[in-house]
Amino acid sequence: MSSWDHSLKRCMTKRLIQPNGCWYFSGKARTQSAIPDKGYPVTRVKINNEWAVKKVARVVAMTIGIPGEGPHICHRCNDPECWNPEHLRWGTHKSNMRDKIDAGTNLAGEAHNLVKLSLTQVGEIRERAALGESHRSISEDYPVNRRQISRIISGARWSQF
Repeated sequence: MSSWDHSLKRCMTKRLIQPNGCWYFSGKARTQSAIPDKGYPVTRVKINNEWAVKKVARVVAMTIGIPGEGPHICHRCNDPECWNPEHLRWGTHKSNMRDKIDAGTNLAGEAHNLVKLSLTQVGEIRERAALGESHRSISEDYPVNRRQISRIISGARWSQF
């Protein structure tokens, strides 16, 4: 039995099936997330005599197999805690980001936890620039620098708003 198979077997003993079909860890699980008790459940796998922390979804993909092509594991259910192989597929970074946008789980704009401006302020910045005010002058009234003001006006930032 390979280390991947052994890790999957360990994970299966901790599987808690949700009503929507998602698989969660029962009890406490280590996660790869800044938010405690949220994110991707992880487990250890021995690779070439060294222990590595891997996402449980990757362990499932490497042992059971999942459809698709690409280096990333994408969740059809949009739940990062889920590791049900029926909810997983291989994909690219671009396809995974598109899935997040389509599902509304992409933290962008005011939803992002590090945001410094509101959507209203972004509109004001663009209006002031359209009237000919300098980017430097605009930046003095907001908690961002001139470079960010320029990016907002050009559409490099806040482009979807």
